[in-house]
Amino acid sequence: MCAITKKDECIAIKIDRKRNFDINSLIYVEMLLPTTTGILESCSANATIIRIEKIDDGYKMVLLCHFDTKNEEKISKYISKEQMEIIHIFQAK
Repeated sequence: MCAITKKDECIAIKIDRKRNFDINSLIYVEMLLPTTTGILESCSANATIIRIEKIDDGYKMVLLCHFDTKNEEKISKYISKEQMEIIHIFQAK
């Protein structure tokens, strides 16, 4: 179980091979998030690995990200924009 606070969010990433990652390891992640304008939004955080699963063509890691205030605002704005875009697409149909 992971307790999520306002500055902590769980994300899942796919990697080709496990390398030396272990559950509860602390890592640093940098993310490039695509936008509708084609410009990538960058975001980074320290993260704790909370789960590692073998999948067909690699591994899935679930990370508990510990965002600082600046990156928390970036990721919140990004998610809000993407949600609005999805709503507009469904409303247009």
